[in-house]
Amino acid sequence: SQLDAFNAQAEVLRGHVPAAACVRPATRAALLHLRALQALDGAQAGASHRDIAQTLFGLEAVVRWHADGELRAQVRHLLRRAEAYMGGGYLSLAGIRRTAAESPGDEPMR
Repeated sequence: SQLDAFNAQAEVLRGHVPAAACVRPATRAALLHLRALQALDGAQAGASHRDIAQTLFGLEAVVRWHADGELRAQVRHLLRRAEAYMGGGYLSLAGIRRTAAESPGDEPMR
């Protein structure tokens, strides 16, 4: 069985990845995390909210851009979410820290 595992790894190193390993559907939560981090990258690079929206949602979506519109609200939400990740929120994603949704009083005994 070790030889089979070694051969499978050797195939991956050669660039021959099995089709089943390549295709994994993205969840809604994963896309939200990805967009939040992409929005943060854009903001840190100096991009405007409109530029971030165009990158994330496409040029067609930005045609309906308004200063107080839904699309700008989505960009602001993504930026707040990414900033929360930077402030330690990534620990709850990794399962290291409990989230605010958990009820208080479930702290482990030390």
